[in-house]
Amino acid sequence: MSEARIGRIVKQLGDDRWVVNLGVEAGLKAGDRLVVFEPGDEINDPETGEPLGALEEVKGHLVVEHAQPRMAVAVPEEAAVEAPRVLSAVLADTGTGRRPPRAKPLRVGDHVRAC
Repeated sequence: MSEARIGRIVKQLGDDRWVVNLGVEAGLKAGDRLVVFEPGDEINDPETGEPLGALEEVKGHLVVEHAQPRMAVAVPEEAAVEAPRVLSAVLADTGTGRRPPRAKPLRVGDHVRAC
């Protein structure tokens, strides 16, 4: 997505599939990663006083499974199917591969935007 369009989760499908109100018209395609967040306090630069925007409390990440013109279906990142990786890439990975549990559950109305 060329510009940071903010959308919302508009429907829950089953246990962990979500419909968001951004789709192909907003630049989304299958495989795109979304961040789910709650907007927090507005932050100003202490030197200039210039507003920097609202701090985001990240609730989790979704991966687009299917995009339609004005909406998309997405699943939690940990449930998305990854493309196979070559052994050297797996061995070079310094992380554990596990993400911490979500601090707060996702819900209809949460904000989303492409990462």
